[in-house]
Amino acid sequence: MTKHQTPLFGGKPVEEWDLSWVRVPGGLERHQSQLTEEVGLYRYTLNGRSMALGTGTDKKGGIAKRLSDFIRLGWSGRYHHAGQLIFGHRDRLEVWVLITGSGPYARKIARLLKAPMMALHQPAWNAPDTSSVAKAKARRRRSAVKATPVPRPYMLPKPREAGTTQPAA
Repeated sequence: MTKHQTPLFGGKPVEEWDLSWVRVPGGLERHQSQLTEEVGLYRYTLNGRSMALGTGTDKKGGIAKRLSDFIRLGWSGRYHHAGQLIFGHRDRLEVWVLITGSGPYARKIARLLKAPMMALHQPAWNAPDTSSVAKAKARRRRSAVKATPVPRPYMLPKPREAGTTQPAA
């Protein structure tokens, strides 16, 4: 690829993929079972502004599982800041999906598209402050407990019978 060529994702540039977003009727009101076999990206908008963007690439459940993570009773989709905001505004958000397909190749395309889509849409809730993220990761690495090898117990050889080279029975 030369300096001025646009990168392709699954044979399409990001700008072409960006035209493929589809609004999900019912949004976060219910589980979107029609998306169970599909993988791709999801985007939440509030009053026309992108608030959060992510991927739904699970082998079992696809993008439907990821969307339902934000509305079910458990905390699985709300461990992070954006997830908590999505849950708190779930009745006001519009849900958009960009389907990349339904297999390993589609999962790879979705993951590759996330960064350029984040740059394009600049979602307010999950655009990380890279300096604080990098610092937190470095802190975790430094504070991680190093595994030390466990010494093996020393085994004494069986005693030998006097005058032989064979161990006693």
